Amino acid sequence: REVRVRAFLDTIAYSEGAGYSTTFGGSKVDIHTEGFPCRVRCVGHRPHRLCSSACGAYQIMDYTYTRYADWLGINDFSVASQIRIAKAIIKSRRAMGDVEAGRFRRAIYKLSPEWASFPTRRGRSYYGGQSARSITELERFYDNKVMRYERMMRATCSIR
Repeated sequence: REVRVRAFLDTIAYSEGAGYSTTFGGSKVDIHTEGFPCRVRCVGHRPHRLCSSACGAYQIMDYTYTRYADWLGINDFSVASQIRIAKAIIKSRRAMGDVEAGRFRRAIYKLSPEWASFPTRRGRSYYGGQSARSITELERFYDNKVMRYERMMRATCSIR
């Protein structure tokens, strides 16, 4: 199950096109500070200008950070905190069982209102004006990650 969760988290970061210190628009921030390190940033030109406070590998919004950080007792934006928040979001959207069971598409569709780059069943972003990755592209990425993590686990187990 943990292999599937790790692969799914990697898929979110891939889909959102972000690393742990990446802001919406591609700037970098120091994640080793207290609190949420990102401010609203805007990209593009009217009428296609988009503004967001999304930050980190899972492009967490400022209000989402505040809600989950309080609930989880987190006061930073470290890698570990970002992972805990992403897992809490997945659980709150009732998709963790799907992730753990490998029901990839079902999890993606449940989480498309959370991550704009995830497609809905119609193949579009839940949010108009934003583009979503294709379900087949995400599934291919996820399957490759699952295989990679399984190989790593087998190699680690055979060393012992």
